[in-house]
Amino acid sequence: MTKIHLMLKTHQPRRINEYSFFDLGKHKSYFNEGLNRIIIQRIAENCYLPTIKLLKRLIKESQHTFKFSLSISGTTIDQLEKYRPDIILKFLELISTGNVEVLNEPYYHSLAYFYSKDEFFSQVELHRKKIKDLFNVEPVTFVNTELTYNNQIGVDLFNLGFKGILAEGAEWALRGANSDYEYFAKDADLNVFFRNHGLSNDVVYRFSDKSREYYPLKPSIYYKWLLKPTGDILNLFWDFETFGEYHKKESNIFSFLEKLIKKITKSRNLEFAKFSETMRKSTEINRINIPQTVSWADQEKDLSAWRSNAMQYEALVRIYELEKQVKELHDPEILKTWRNLQTSDHFYYMSTKGFTDGAILNYFSPFLTPHDAYRYYMNVLSDFEIMINKTIYSNSLHKN
Repeated sequence: MTKIHLMLKTHQPRRINEYSFFDLGKHKSYFNEGLNRIIIQRIAENCYLPTIKLLKRLIKESQHTFKFSLSISGTTIDQLEKYRPDIILKFLELISTGNVEVLNEPYYHSLAYFYSKDEFFSQVELHRKKIKDLFNVEPVTFVNTELTYNNQIGVDLFNLGFKGILAEGAEWALRGANSDYEYFAKDADLNVFFRNHGLSNDVVYRFSDKSREYYPLKPSIYYKWLLKPTGDILNLFWDFETFGEYHKKESNIFSFLEKLIKKITKSRNLEFAKFSETMRKSTEINRINIPQTVSWADQEKDLSAWRSNAMQYEALVRIYELEKQVKELHDPEILKTWRNLQTSDHFYYMSTKGFTDGAILNYFSPFLTPHDAYRYYMNVLSDFEIMINKTIYSNSLHKN
């Protein structure tokens, strides 16, 4: 019987303001809290509340045979605590069923691993502590920002105490290996699970695509697709916002989810499982060699969605160049601001690539063009640097 690992991921960044050159030095907020509040409130009503309610009911009606995994970014948690603390309690109720495995990730959904491992490790520990404090669970499975993975990431996560990771199942990275099997990292005893990107994207990005042959996608059709893979596991990665946000209630996305889950829980061929339940010993499965970094995005499925043009490279280098100064200040607010400016979405908005996963990707950016995203971000960064230098100068005066 094929084990299905269903992973639901929710991430909402703190979007920045349209920060102009003339705003420098005027103490304007870097983050567009008006927009962030509106988006969180909308997603709470259209997605979080109805989806959590449905998932809880499906767990109960399945007599607890419906299981899945969940990852919530730290930036999402921060905004929910500020604007919708009731949703945190709803997630707690869902997790308390015992059928939900909570995964660990970098707190600020950043690309810190590729620029500062010390910062990456700090964000991993921040997220681990937050998950423990909020939900009283200790994650053993990891999901890196944008499903990024390579051999060294596997070693570092194993050394941090993790037992497994979910990564992108890109064909070029797997080099003939089947994503629907479980593997061990090349140089560490870390279970590696790979997303089946075709079946995942059929729901997340293509569910409402009217040009598709199978529109509207029916649970019975999708169930048949789930039976086709030849491996013994199937890793599905769906954004939590798929339900009610990317695809509105009127698209029948909730009905699709309910009918599909019920069909799988009654199946003789498929069953749900948590990652932690299917992890094996290194002697039982093959090791996988992923020397280059893989991610979920676009045809290339590498880091090019976040750093393929000069704008992205400049922005990423400048934000991480500030690490030493920021951390030497020992100012919690400055540190938090710096970390929120690391969120990968800011650099994704600057991408000039043509994406291939459907028009739903246009949903993500609050800016009209990648150049707008770059200009506003760099203005924010310039003002932030001014503030840092003023703080350093002020501290030196106090010492004298």
